[in-house]
Amino acid sequence: MIRTYRFDPITTSGADGSAAGTATSTYPITGEIKSVHVDYTNQPGTTDVTIATTHAPAITLLTLTDNATDGLWHPRAILHDAAGAAVTYDGTNELYGCFVIDDYVKVTVAQADGSGGDETVQVTLFYEA
Repeated sequence: MIRTYRFDPITTSGADGSAAGTATSTYPITGEIKSVHVDYTNQPGTTDVTIATTHAPAITLLTLTDNATDGLWHPRAILHDAAGAAVTYDGTNELYGCFVIDDYVKVTVAQADGSGGDETVQVTLFYEA
């Protein structure tokens, strides 16, 4: 069953171009990450968004650098065999699969605008439990 987790809008604070903000899920996200939707409101093209798990070893699910375009992303991880080696089709092209997590998820926004008070980033995770 596909579920969603919508973070409260992350309001950034600080000087324009260097404002920042964070949000952490209120409960652990358990399952396969299928997609991530990011909606920027009044943010510049310098905005960075990083979405990662919170506990060691932290897994970075998605990094968007110098971006302010709303979008839907489908982050994937390289698959590994029982020996820990990357699985490939032909020795070169890796196979990818969904991230499987059981952890809190943190969204970090940096290099954003924040002086107007109406600058936000809205993130929604789509995952299969």
